[in-house]
Amino acid sequence: MQRVTFLYDPSCPWCWRATRWLRALAPAEGLKLEWRLLSLGYINRHEGARLSPMQPVRRLLMLVEEGGDAGLTAQVYQTLAEARFEAQKRLDQRQVVRETLAQAGLPAELVEQAWDEAALDKRIDHQAMGFELQGAIGVPSLILEGGDPFYGPIIDRVPQGEPALRLWRHVRALMGMDFFYELKRPR
Repeated sequence: MQRVTFLYDPSCPWCWRATRWLRALAPAEGLKLEWRLLSLGYINRHEGARLSPMQPVRRLLMLVEEGGDAGLTAQVYQTLAEARFEAQKRLDQRQVVRETLAQAGLPAELVEQAWDEAALDKRIDHQAMGFELQGAIGVPSLILEGGDPFYGPIIDRVPQGEPALRLWRHVRALMGMDFFYELKRPR
């Protein structure tokens, strides 16, 4: 199994699409996925984007991640992202987050612990600083075991089947070329 670390922020719709793509192809490609928070609040700190209304959700995700259960981290993120990007729920409201987790059978009691715990902000920033020092510039980002972070892929829809596998194989191949830097086109 190849370990792939996926850097995400709960405020980013590009992350939501990329996670759905990765989760769908992971079994066929033998990928072990690890979900790690990379705060856009920290990454964009020079632009004045310090604490957004999503910061309590970042705190919650950091608390879950620090618990060490990678499967739970993935479930909580996916549940919240689906609520935000598919059901258009307001995740800046504590009650909405609590109800969303409870309906999915996830530990809603963590919401109270994380919501007002400003001490988690330092841990979120510390983790983001570590990824930034490693080369991460934003989300979504992928890290193949032993490699550097690559920003992307940015996808406007979630590919299925053969196109999803082809995209993964191309991304993986490009990430393996130490001379490759960037490929971009206008939106």
